[in-house]
Amino acid sequence: MATWPVELMEPMRVSEGRDGGRFVELAARLQKLDTAFEASVPQSIRAALADLVRSMNCYYSNLIEGHNTRPRDIDRALAQDYSDEPAKRELQEEAKAHIEVQRLIDRGEMPAVPVTAAEWLYWCHREFYERIGAEFRVLKNQSGKVIGRVTPGELRTVEISVGAHQPPPAADLPRFLARFHEAYQPDPERPIHGLLALGASHHRLLWIHPFTDGNGRVARLFSHAYLQALGLCKDSLWSVSRGLARKRNRYRNLLAHADADRRSDLDGRGHLSEIALLDFSNFFLQEVAIDQVEFMQGLMQTNSLRERVLAYVRADMAQKKLPSGSDRLINHALTYGSLARGEAATISGYSDRQAREAVAALSGKGLLASDSPRGKQVRLNFSASLAEAWFPELFAAGAAESAEDP
Repeated sequence: MATWPVELMEPMRVSEGRDGGRFVELAARLQKLDTAFEASVPQSIRAALADLVRSMNCYYSNLIEGHNTRPRDIDRALAQDYSDEPAKRELQEEAKAHIEVQRLIDRGEMPAVPVTAAEWLYWCHREFYERIGAEFRVLKNQSGKVIGRVTPGELRTVEISVGAHQPPPAADLPRFLARFHEAYQPDPERPIHGLLALGASHHRLLWIHPFTDGNGRVARLFSHAYLQALGLCKDSLWSVSRGLARKRNRYRNLLAHADADRRSDLDGRGHLSEIALLDFSNFFLQEVAIDQVEFMQGLMQTNSLRERVLAYVRADMAQKKLPSGSDRLINHALTYGSLARGEAATISGYSDRQAREAVAALSGKGLLASDSPRGKQVRLNFSASLAEAWFPELFAAGAAESAEDP
């Protein structure tokens, strides 16, 4: 196959003057909303919320892939409690792998290169695929015939089609990834400039389609890391995957729309349509990123969250599912993020034995967690299986289809 010039991927960005400046206003609004939301979340619950958001992120990312992994099964996978059913176990392993890779990103445990570098993309792909079973590395056609295999962290070596789109030839991938890095390398000193390329970088990575499989998942993890590189979503308190999954059909249609060639002299100066790239970029900023920050901000109103959590605990206490004093322990954890086992009796107002039973019961239900069974400290835990009661609509039924936010 003939070599493709990298100019076929242009334009890499939307002109800042296009759309009457509204596009720039959206980027500035996202930065402002993110800053306000981060500041509004108490330090005491950030770690627990970040763990929950990682579970949510993998849940919605799996839904986009057509894999429905229930929140309860995600919790069990994180506790190494896998289903005996092979199909369900595979989904649990997939979910756990996604969470572990995002946790590495959130902790900065990744290559010391920009997230736009080919090395980072190889790393992300390799870390995910090395954590899942070999069955996920086998590619089959609709009739079930094996047509290829995925090698973790390595570029594809075959030519493929994605719908109507023909990605660059395998031999040209290094050059296209080099141009990708050149165009999108994030500068934390210029966050608005970077945010203007948030949607464009997501689309162009999928347009290149560097891997045999797993491109969508890598692109979503990349966009998460890209936001963090620009100083947003620093504590992983919100996720683009929820917005993409809840508007899955529109997401896919606009991705395909942005594959289109330039339509006229008024449609930019590159080979591809700048208007279509603007449509996708606006969608990514407004209908996905901004929408999700606003959703999480409403959900995390501190007083209403405390009321929902305490109402849940007290209802279980009334039904004898939790010991007396459990609500005081959870209220303390909500305020301070954790509690010492030795202080449980004082906090709960009950005897040492009753307090230990309460801590054990709360831990058993996933409301508290510890790094070890005998750890002196227990911390607040927002488990995915309890999210329906504590965080309404966080894990929404039907999001794998075409459901839209109200």
